[in-house]
Amino acid sequence: MGWDLEVEAMLRALGPWRCRIDGDDMPQTRLPRAFAPVCVPLLLVAVGSAPAAAQEVSTRVSRTTNADGSASVTAAGALNGWSAAEFGVDLSVSAAPVTVVQPRSNLPWNATDTSGAVAWAKVAMPGVSNLLFWDKGAVDVRLDPLQDKSQLGTSFSREWDLGGHISAQVSDSYAVTLAPTSSGEGWSSDKSLSLNVHETGTRFSLGTSVASDRHTWLPSVSAQQNLIGPLVLTTTVADTGTEINRSITAGFHSTW
Repeated sequence: MGWDLEVEAMLRALGPWRCRIDGDDMPQTRLPRAFAPVCVPLLLVAVGSAPAAAQEVSTRVSRTTNADGSASVTAAGALNGWSAAEFGVDLSVSAAPVTVVQPRSNLPWNATDTSGAVAWAKVAMPGVSNLLFWDKGAVDVRLDPLQDKSQLGTSFSREWDLGGHISAQVSDSYAVTLAPTSSGEGWSSDKSLSLNVHETGTRFSLGTSVASDRHTWLPSVSAQQNLIGPLVLTTTVADTGTEINRSITAGFHSTW
């Protein structure tokens, strides 16, 4: 598939989140103008490298919609000539403002826009299985121009085949966040154990996380089920430190 067809397919997958340049018929859920610092450079790179990269880059787009109307969209690409090198953009789109004024709720024009955009890149570390307990490792870089923050992290994982179309995976990650002000700097660590039932498309995960601003490990548990085609349903229960957060999300994952 040519590069132009890949871009067209990505735009179709974004569905109601894509917006027209002329500003007419803006969708109900809008991408804020602040996305420009992330989206524009990536589009320029994509256009400039299109002839050479058409046969070397595979793309994927995934979208998850939450019950409150907000959504997250990931557009990513992988360099086939590199060792598991990926790059992309994570977009978080806030829910459309409510036009009906309800008691004890913010007025529509006072609603806070929580949309955001983060550019990221991930490169695998070769030879990890020869040196450490893990069989896979990667270096991750994330840039958030809206919050003026950057993050450098490492992730490790190991997978076992338990037989009967069942596998288990252990993962461990560490990250350091950098910001112009000391209040925005910090570190975090995440650990998880997951069980995959490949025959039914079911995934159970148990995880825990800790960060520099809270020295308490916070647990979480989730279940993910593939429904029809690329449609995925995820149920999560997580301890935020102040309350137990329960959520059910639906999304899809497509690859070109």
